[in-house]
Amino acid sequence: MKKFISIILLGVLLASCSSGDELVKEVVAPKYVKTKSIEQSFFKENLNLIWKVESKQKTDISPLTSWKIESINVNIWDEVKMWDILASIDTKGNMTDINLNNATNVYNNTLNIYSNTKDVLEKNIISAKLQLDNAKIAKENTYSSTKKQLEILENQLAWLKNQNSNAQNSSDTSLILAQESVKNATLALENFETNYIENLNNLNSKRDSLINNIKVSIDWAFSSIDSGLTFVDQILGQTDKNKDINNDYEIYLSAKNTEYKTSAENLFNQNNSKFAKLKQNYNSNMSWDDLINFYNELWDISDEMVKLYSNMTQVFDNTITTSSLNETMLSNFKLNSSKLEQQMISLKWSIVSMQSWLKDLDNSINSAKVNYNTWKASLEQAIVMANATLNNTKNQLAWNLDNLWNNISTTKIQLENTISNIKSQRETADNAFKIAQNRYNQAIANQSSQLSSIKSQLDNASGQKNSSYQALENALIKAPYDWKITSKNISVWQSVSPQMIAFSISNSNKKIIKIDISWDNAKYLSVWQEVELSKDNNYSTWVITALSTSINEKTNMYPLEISISSIDFENNLLVGDFVDVGLTKIIWNEKQIIIPFSSLIVWQDSYNVFVVWKDNKAIEKIITIWDSNSQEVEVKSWLAIWEKIVVSGALNLASWDLVEEIK
Repeated sequence: MKKFISIILLGVLLASCSSGDELVKEVVAPKYVKTKSIEQSFFKENLNLIWKVESKQKTDISPLTSWKIESINVNIWDEVKMWDILASIDTKGNMTDINLNNATNVYNNTLNIYSNTKDVLEKNIISAKLQLDNAKIAKENTYSSTKKQLEILENQLAWLKNQNSNAQNSSDTSLILAQESVKNATLALENFETNYIENLNNLNSKRDSLINNIKVSIDWAFSSIDSGLTFVDQILGQTDKNKDINNDYEIYLSAKNTEYKTSAENLFNQNNSKFAKLKQNYNSNMSWDDLINFYNELWDISDEMVKLYSNMTQVFDNTITTSSLNETMLSNFKLNSSKLEQQMISLKWSIVSMQSWLKDLDNSINSAKVNYNTWKASLEQAIVMANATLNNTKNQLAWNLDNLWNNISTTKIQLENTISNIKSQRETADNAFKIAQNRYNQAIANQSSQLSSIKSQLDNASGQKNSSYQALENALIKAPYDWKITSKNISVWQSVSPQMIAFSISNSNKKIIKIDISWDNAKYLSVWQEVELSKDNNYSTWVITALSTSINEKTNMYPLEISISSIDFENNLLVGDFVDVGLTKIIWNEKQIIIPFSSLIVWQDSYNVFVVWKDNKAIEKIITIWDSNSQEVEVKSWLAIWEKIVVSGALNLASWDLVEEIK
């Protein structure tokens, strides 16, 4: 409401001492006001908040395993050192201790098996080496004895030449001896053929027995592989027969690394298909060569089955335990898989042994046939020689001179045949030495192969033992830094899991202010805008370092962060302290003409201000306003930045009043 102040006129009449009336003067008293020159500035409003000091560096600590808390060693605000044990999980209830003991026992047993197998294989090598040494000695003896035979025949030839002069006198005796030689040579041939047939029959009987053993081994292999594939199928659920058995725990199989499960499924499908085809093609009446080829294919699939079980061990090692797939079930799966893997390894080496026996038996049969032809030719030649000697002896009666030379010729032929026989004996000794050498090399190869397989099991057992030790270590909840406990979310005998947050710890030396503000305030703030912090009359000016553009769904507010870098001010604050936070929100980001509310005179239909002119006269001016806050108002028109307005005492003014500014 507009107010008028009347002008007070003071008349002072001064009389002179000698004359009449003096001139009366009118005096106008100025009104005292405060003024402000118009200038442009940002339209802003101050926010005063109280908020809590937090740590700039903080982290949550979760358990590494699931079970119940056995003990808690710290409280909130305790200072802890790195690797301090904050709490421990009961290891007896979740069978961690038992698993470690079992893993240790498995490792020790595997180590004993490795040691015993190594001893047996070394003994086999020693035995093979002894056979090799014996074959070498036999070879040397053969060479030595045949050398003596050759010397004997050469001496005999020389002796026959010396006896040529006496041959005529002993013709009758020579005839009898020649006839006896024919008889003996014929008997020797008959005995040799009888012994050869008996020996060959024995070898063929062994061969038939070995074939029967192979067929039995094939049946056992079919049963073992079928059982092994059924066990894996019950775990992986790959066929229609077993596809629903693993529904409760399939998603947890190899969840830590799904590549192992995929690899195991591929191996299973390949082996299952190969095995079905192999089993379909099997015929107990197949030929010897087909049976051997079939046996080799069976060795290949048993080798692939060992790889499948090894891959299944990796599947189990990367499986997450749940109520539907607990540690006991997983341990049983691993144990069954390990047993089946050992069964397949045994099957592989059984097949290798059978193949070795077959090879040795075939070598023996072939050697017998070679020796038969050689010895038979030699004996038949002996008969021929005996008959020739007989004929020569008969002719000796008529042709003494010719008989002497024929006898010498016969002896030469005998010498040549003996040389041939010596060559055959030496070849036989050489072959025996080579066979012994191959057996010795095979024993060394078997040692390397079998020890490598058991060493792999030993490494797996060691890995399981180390994993159990790690599980025991995971039952301890430890501090990762030398910080302070700021929250504790667990209690003794409470069930926990790796998804839970057990403790929160913070670095009490690095502090930060975090505030949640509404959108009405956040939209007027910006990063690097100045902020005033105060506590106990200690002030420090910093800036906003982070202002989220996303709302916090829990508080329905916008997070704002203020970093503190002043050591002096920061040392006066503790995590959890409350501080005063002074913010200024800038309503417009362009400068406007802003005047205080105290300068505004509000009429029913207008807004007025008093403008002071150069002669200190106050003139009332109508203006247009726009936005306002608790202390100021924005002027849109009718004021210029060079004008001076009354900001205090405007309600007591009227147009053209004389004013004086209060200093």
